Amino acid sequence: MKISFLTTVAAFALLAACSDNPAPDNAATEGVDQPAEIETAEAEPAPQGNQADQIMGPAAGMWDMDITAGGTQLPTTSICYDETLTLAEMERQQRQAGADCSKQDYRRDGAAIIGQSVCQMNGATIVVDQRITGDMQTRYRAEMVTTMDPPPAPGAGTQEMTIIATRTGDC
Repeated sequence: MKISFLTTVAAFALLAACSDNPAPDNAATEGVDQPAEIETAEAEPAPQGNQADQIMGPAAGMWDMDITAGGTQLPTTSICYDETLTLAEMERQQRQAGADCSKQDYRRDGAAIIGQSVCQMNGATIVVDQRITGDMQTRYRAEMVTTMDPPPAPGAGTQEMTIIATRTGDC
């Protein structure tokens, strides 16, 4: 149940993942082999304010996701996106999953996207701080720290997760 909950949190957190502005060619592999320290969206306010309205998700197609949650490598998961997801679509899917998000702040930090979501789901407050790198056309890496209050189990209030997603072709 804990893994299922983390996968749900990751799925709706990642749907807000990148910009419609092309990233440099090296962005697809930037940070893939080396984890980066995650900062929160509040740590350094964006000069232009929240940039979420400019953020797009992964390109349409079949994606393989390698997920490490709480130090455990999960089996590779494949997901098909019929179309490139927008922030508006992500928010709609979050509501359908029962999440009520009061905050969705994302900003660029060089080639990375730094974001924070604050949501209510199943009686818990879920805060997801994330750093996403990659081109969102062929590959991306998302590093997340999720804090749940109340925690789903003793000692499980804060979880770290890394997702490395690779586009494998059309659906």
